[in-house]
Amino acid sequence: MGCNLLDPNVRWVAIALGLVAVAAATVLVTLRARRRWVDVAKAVLALLVSNAVLLGSAFLYLNVTNAWYPTLADLVQGPQPVAEAHIGARDPHKTFGREQLVRTDGRRLPALPQPGQRLQHLEVSTADGLRRWPVDVLLPAGYFDPANAHRAYPVLLAAHGVPGSLPVFQGRMSLAQLTDPVVARHEVQPFIAVIPSITPGLDSECVLGPDGATQMEQWLAQDVPNQVRTRFRVMQQRTAWAWLGYSAGGWCAAMMPMTHPDRFAAGVVLGGYFRPWWGTSKPPADQADALARRLDLVDVARRACPRVALYVQTAKDDKASWPTTNAFLGRVHAPMAVTAEVNQRGGHSFNLWVPGMVRGVQWLGRTVPGFAP
Repeated sequence: MGCNLLDPNVRWVAIALGLVAVAAATVLVTLRARRRWVDVAKAVLALLVSNAVLLGSAFLYLNVTNAWYPTLADLVQGPQPVAEAHIGARDPHKTFGREQLVRTDGRRLPALPQPGQRLQHLEVSTADGLRRWPVDVLLPAGYFDPANAHRAYPVLLAAHGVPGSLPVFQGRMSLAQLTDPVVARHEVQPFIAVIPSITPGLDSECVLGPDGATQMEQWLAQDVPNQVRTRFRVMQQRTAWAWLGYSAGGWCAAMMPMTHPDRFAAGVVLGGYFRPWWGTSKPPADQADALARRLDLVDVARRACPRVALYVQTAKDDKASWPTTNAFLGRVHAPMAVTAEVNQRGGHSFNLWVPGMVRGVQWLGRTVPGFAP
């Protein structure tokens, strides 16, 4: 169970297994048999075995590439988290000040696309009106209760990973299933979850868009929040707005509050990283250097130290997250505040992120004024 699944040689094992599966299936199917039922049985057996081996080899290859599961044990159980470490400011007033929160909203709002339903599906345009991308909005239980007709709610924007899509937050990372109990125990205020698509045909890093270097960043930082404020009863102050995300979405959950601290006060970063990872989509050459400097969150923590708070979950064997997260944690200082959960192992996987999301929402209730019960 302690076998190292992230050894680089596992890639070659995966490729070899895939080739063997194809060759074996070809040989088995082409062998002559005297009876027709034997031919059928061979064909079925060849398909089952070759598909199983091919899927297994594909998993091994992708696992090495993405550092999902470091060992066989991690396939069936996640590691126990280490104690949280607090870095930077410990007094929330040093980070957020003493802003007076307004928890009521008496406006008359437009009708929703799905009246009376907790899950709302929207399409939000970019500021220039040239693009429209999907956004899911999960309303808290009781949003439509007449007793709450003038109640305003904090907002949690949730970013999926890459590859990933909006339904993950109704599936394995179900916001309702995982966080409704936290709300019911009064560990956090009921909140509105806003789930924007962060991959408009490309790995945007929550920055790039098809029509410009920072189109997605502007959409997420301005257009989506403006639309949410127009259509839902939300608290307006920045200390009632936070981000949450895993993997590439974890990058977004760190980048958005750190580069837009006037709009977002906090982020829950699950397996994220702190320098952009452009992948196949890259910024225009004439803007690449400027973007790299502005989005180097390790340097932003040292140089600008914005008045925001982050909950950061990582694992030392997560090669996608740990190197830049470790560098980032060494640069944080007050008035920024970071609560770090550093696991010895666990990889880049949902085994960590699912319970991490629950702990991150609990942390919001303890730390960020707009989410405090």
